[in-house]
Amino acid sequence: MIKKFSYKYFLVALTVVFIGVSFFSCQTKRDLPESVMRVIDQVKQKAAPDRRVTVFAVDGYRFGKKIILRGEMLSPVAKENLLTELRTQTNFEIVDSVMVLPARSMEADTCGVIRVSVAQVRRRPDINQEIITQGLMGAEVRLLKKRGGWYFVQLEDQYLGWVMRKSIASGSIGFLNDWQSKEKLVVKKNYGQVWEKPDAKSSFPVCDVVLGDRLALLSKKRGYFQVELADGRAGFVAPELVEFEKKLLARKASDAKELIRTAKMFLGIPYFWGGKSTKGFDCSGFTQTIYKWNGIQLPRDANMQVKVGTEIPIDDSLSQVKPGDLLFFGSAKDHITHVAMYLGGGRFIHADGLVHINSLFPQHDDYSDYRKKHFQVVRRILE
Repeated sequence: MIKKFSYKYFLVALTVVFIGVSFFSCQTKRDLPESVMRVIDQVKQKAAPDRRVTVFAVDGYRFGKKIILRGEMLSPVAKENLLTELRTQTNFEIVDSVMVLPARSMEADTCGVIRVSVAQVRRRPDINQEIITQGLMGAEVRLLKKRGGWYFVQLEDQYLGWVMRKSIASGSIGFLNDWQSKEKLVVKKNYGQVWEKPDAKSSFPVCDVVLGDRLALLSKKRGYFQVELADGRAGFVAPELVEFEKKLLARKASDAKELIRTAKMFLGIPYFWGGKSTKGFDCSGFTQTIYKWNGIQLPRDANMQVKVGTEIPIDDSLSQVKPGDLLFFGSAKDHITHVAMYLGGGRFIHADGLVHINSLFPQHDDYSDYRKKHFQVVRRILE
């Protein structure tokens, strides 16, 4: 009886303590005050206005006179600015629990190289999530965090998204330095194969490749280049499939002829939302690829590309618009949803259903009344 009585009162006392602690926490642990939220928003707008290319996910709570900050950011400078502004503009003690990416769980493996011909980059780490862009084989990516079978990465154009871990070879800075030290070949045809042996007729493929894929050169054997992928796989490619990267890097388009020649290589390739490879393009992935192949890096999306270069005045005859200029379409200048490249004579080439040519002049058979009605801006990239 004594043991049962003691145990009963122990449970009652424990319940009272739990209720008291819960009540105290509810009284002292509160959402962030408006003054703190205002500072966070101000710093975010200045340091990280576009979540497609940076991370600024900060929240927290008030605990008495303390503000406990949580979340993650990509820029250590932006974090220091935030802490400074909060400490000078508010009267709270700021407790910093904000993580600067890469996450600590990544340890030393923060460097990655894409190991498949085209890697799908998704909005969230789920195979059913939207594809927002693509990465090409041999491209170097920054690994920021991991979740299950996925990496959160930053691509060379600064775009952020989730890639399946199986699509990436990962390692430390030593791994990346080793990859960077090797001479590279770049695929210059729309499609091709890396073969097990230096003989395409009696060999099986190691993998497929597309235009823009990067391969490390090992040697030359029986008329083929022996190449290596970032994950260590090796094989052979025909010389006509590739070009030396150092030669490509030395080339930069000085006129529109090369841009137009590149663009017409992709005629008939289907439209693919998030695509920027010869397996499928969206409109801005198409223009980004054209310019990148000719030595010029553009931002990823149409409403980002419209901020690059020089704006060109528009009249009905397009008298001041030159081949190679980018044409932008949308419901308004500040709501751009489509981009194309001008060919001259009123015609433009774009990815819309498939890569094809349309005209802005009604007398032409390939005239697009829809695009004419939504034509908003011209930007010149080549000066």
